[in-house]
Amino acid sequence: MGARTTPVTGSRIAAGLFPCNLIPEEILTDHPDRFRAIIVESGNPLHSLADSPAMREAFAALDLVVVIDVFMTETARHADYVLPVPTQFEKLEATFFNFEFPRNVFHLRRAVLDPPRDRCTKRRSTHASSRPPGPSTRASSSRSNGPQPTDDPRSRLRSSRVCSAGRS
Repeated sequence: MGARTTPVTGSRIAAGLFPCNLIPEEILTDHPDRFRAIIVESGNPLHSLADSPAMREAFAALDLVVVIDVFMTETARHADYVLPVPTQFEKLEATFFNFEFPRNVFHLRRAVLDPPRDRCTKRRSTHASSRPPGPSTRASSSRSNGPQPTDDPRSRLRSSRVCSAGRS
C-alpha cells in the first residue's frame, strides 16, 4: 500500500500530518475531495502561519470550522463552534518519563486552580452566528453554576452559548 496523500496537492500525510501551509490549496479549489471542514486544537493558524490572508480566505470557504482552545484566538473568532477547555492549571496533568529505561516514571499533578466561577464546567461550546470578520456573538449569564445540558439540541446550544460567554 502506498503512502497516504492529500486529495488536492498530493502532499504526503505522515503520522496524520501534512505541511500546514498547504491548507489553503487543499480548500480553495473545485476538487470534489477538497477539505470542507477543519478542527483546530490549541492553535491559531489564521495568525501564526504564512500567508494569513490566504488562510483566512480558505477558512471562510469551509463548511465547518471547530476550534478547541483555552483562548478566544483569531482563529476561534472565525470558527462556527468554539469548544473552550480548562487550562493546564485547572485540571489533572500527567507526564510520563521513560528516559531511564527500564525504570519509567509517571507524574500526576492535581489541579492547582479552580475553574473560574463564571464559567460552565459541564458542556462548553459556542456557535458563532456570523462568520468573519468580527468577534463571535455569545449570550451572557449571571448564573454561577451555568446551565445544565439537556437532550434537546436547541436547549443544549443555548446552554453552551451561556457556558462559553466571557472566554475571550
